[in-house]
Amino acid sequence: MRQRTIKECVILDGIGLHSGKKTCVHLKPLPANQGIRFKLPGEPSIKLSPKKVVETILCTSVDLGGTYLKTIEHLLSVLNVLFIDNILIDLKDGLEIPILDGSSKLIFDKVKKVGIIKQPFFKKAFRVTKKITVNKGDAQVSLSPVEEKVSSTFSFMIDFSKRGLTRQYYSFDLNENNYYQQIASSRTFGFAADKPALARKGLALGANTSNCLVLDHNGNALNENGVFYADECVKHKILDAIGDLYVIGNRIIGHYEANKASHALNNELLLAAIEQGALQKILFPSVSSRSSLKMMSTNPATT
Repeated sequence: MRQRTIKECVILDGIGLHSGKKTCVHLKPLPANQGIRFKLPGEPSIKLSPKKVVETILCTSVDLGGTYLKTIEHLLSVLNVLFIDNILIDLKDGLEIPILDGSSKLIFDKVKKVGIIKQPFFKKAFRVTKKITVNKGDAQVSLSPVEEKVSSTFSFMIDFSKRGLTRQYYSFDLNENNYYQQIASSRTFGFAADKPALARKGLALGANTSNCLVLDHNGNALNENGVFYADECVKHKILDAIGDLYVIGNRIIGHYEANKASHALNNELLLAAIEQGALQKILFPSVSSRSSLKMMSTNPATT
């Protein structure tokens, strides 16, 4: 499989979920072997990596040389599913990726509309070679090897029973069709009762029923259109996890499994997998050559 980038610029503008302020980013094509890069006005671009991740409270943020960019996970989720390796995320206004409608569907649609081009270099990936698990309290997240050498699967369980939202579980294989039909429209969710406390911390200042699934104390949706799926909340957790894992810059071939996990645990999992040598760097095969995985370096830090 060849590396990919977008054909032309994609503009994302709106408000930030947490800042509540106007924000705008331009997604631009990059040559092969450049990776996912962020650019502040007047500054050189910075390549994304798990070690750049900071402030994982209710979103994934990255440190761009002392300036933090928030809420990158929905965009990265789309880049992961569409196999986009090389792209410049050019920050024009604000320090947060716009929340749009709270899902990743609009980003997906915009990227697909401009088109994706193949580049004359092979695509890289990471294959999980041994199980890695990270725990915090009753939350747990893990990466495990899979028998199918090109498979990426996600399983997630949430349980907010004490807040009226019953336990939800979902599992699926990551591919473009499954993602668009089952995951992309699921929205960021939260409880209305939490908003005052979050606002005092400078969080969720832009959250409302037009960009979030807002739940009452019984776990019922306050949005006029209700829920898009009965299990929309857990599906959005999977959407986030797909993006959180892509901070490594390449598809991870393995099984991700989570129980009450968070952005913070997702990043801890990636760092643990790197540190413990559980990710083997490979050339991602085309569909016609799934049996011919060519091994490269075993050190993800070299990407």
